[in-house]
Amino acid sequence: MINMPALVLRTARHAPLTTEPCVHLVDDDEHFRIAIGLLLSTSGIHTKGYHSAEHFLSVYVPQDNECLLLDLRMPGIGGLELQRKMNERHINLPVIVISAFAETPSVVETIRNGAIDFLEKPIEEVALIDKVTKALATDRSRKAETGDLHRRLHRLSDRERQVMQGFIDAKTTQEVARHLGISPKTVEKHRVHIFEKLAVSSVPELMCLLARQVK
Repeated sequence: MINMPALVLRTARHAPLTTEPCVHLVDDDEHFRIAIGLLLSTSGIHTKGYHSAEHFLSVYVPQDNECLLLDLRMPGIGGLELQRKMNERHINLPVIVISAFAETPSVVETIRNGAIDFLEKPIEEVALIDKVTKALATDRSRKAETGDLHRRLHRLSDRERQVMQGFIDAKTTQEVARHLGISPKTVEKHRVHIFEKLAVSSVPELMCLLARQVK
């Protein structure tokens, strides 16, 4: 179920904070983290290294131009489990999975969990730069869309939010009217204003718009 107050707060929490490109690298191999950091720095990309999934989860702060390089096999929480925890916490980062082994079932599972690409160790410089550049572009696009929705949502009045929540909960116009103690005609007026402010033309389109932001 989509909850409007939670959605607005989540959108605000993930608002852009900085424009410097940053790659979060979660890998238990310190030498690998240093090597990748030096390599990406030649392209003007800053790298933040984390020695474990637990370390990443404990200190991660969102920004607006970022992606994640994630080792599949690590002591403790592995790459797959970290993805699940990120999804639970609504950490919506473009993820590039890295591994010394082309483990097809595991790679497929990471894609299902939201990873956008895969790199096999040893990593080729050209492939790394290309995939990271695309991942950063994906993040900027996602954050721009989220920011646009955030601005549109804040144009809604409190009553319009209540009416919209009723439609999200699959209530009919009459049910929303009874729940809020207003007339069906007033509900319809609010519905028109909601659609205009959010640039949608139907409740299904509204649901699709909001659902993209809570994945």
